[in-house]
Amino acid sequence: MNLIIPMYSMRSYKTGKYSLLKDGNLQLHLNRHQKGDVIVIPHSLQCEDSEELQEYFPDIIFEELCYQENAYKSRKTFWEYNTFMVDSLANFYNCDAVVSDITGYKGTFPVFFNFNITKDPKHPREYIDEFIQEDVDSVNRSIYTTVLNKCQKDVLVSHGALSDKIIVTQEVITPGVPEKFMQQSCMDFDWKNTIFFPFRISDKCYDFDYVYNLCKRYELKLVITDPNDSWDKEKYPECELLKLNKSEYYHALKARPNIIYEENPEKVFHPGLAEFIYFKCNVQCIYALPYYEDIIVKGPIWEI
Repeated sequence: MNLIIPMYSMRSYKTGKYSLLKDGNLQLHLNRHQKGDVIVIPHSLQCEDSEELQEYFPDIIFEELCYQENAYKSRKTFWEYNTFMVDSLANFYNCDAVVSDITGYKGTFPVFFNFNITKDPKHPREYIDEFIQEDVDSVNRSIYTTVLNKCQKDVLVSHGALSDKIIVTQEVITPGVPEKFMQQSCMDFDWKNTIFFPFRISDKCYDFDYVYNLCKRYELKLVITDPNDSWDKEKYPECELLKLNKSEYYHALKARPNIIYEENPEKVFHPGLAEFIYFKCNVQCIYALPYYEDIIVKGPIWEI
């Protein structure tokens, strides 16, 4: 039984609040969750949908702690403010260990870390790169640390992390968990001559400019979901906005939309891509994609 501390990054540009049901980091932990595990979420005042999340998963215990206003600041200061509370929660629930996406835990419990993203020398990102030494120290302090790509392990080891402390796994979907969201939907989806863009437009890794211009060139309809409210309507007028709740979103994926995927999953693997693979979407990608069997959780990931 573990106390799980996800990193949260999906938040609205309009409200500044976290959108838990749209957050890929949380989706990973919902799928890797084992019976009895406790998952920490941001305080309800910081979220748009914490009550809805708990309605979907009444069998999971969720505890609230205060996160910072974005992922970078949470990486910087989360443990400064929350180590005592995390240890208190772990003790209260008689947990065996802490599982954390957030580098730097130095509390009293054994710890597993999970790093979905770490330094990549070929793609500098200051908001990630500055934590490389803390990441390495965290790996070496952990029982073991999971990462999503081999290149992450290679970089961590090159900076001093112990190789045998790092496990590379892309197991992020447990069959039956996505279906928990799909009990009802009143929408039908027809993706003929349509490209579906269910990503943050503000996130450069998905190259919205390229997808937008490609759709204009070939006269394809472009449907966006704009999950963090960053769409510039004047700059990108030729889009159809489709705001979907979680149930509708998974039904949209089940209808196998056409998705242009510009991120290299061998460099950065997003759990959202695993959902496309799980639902057999028509993903157009110049890079190698994981196979279905690669993404399926086959047993406990973090176990002492």
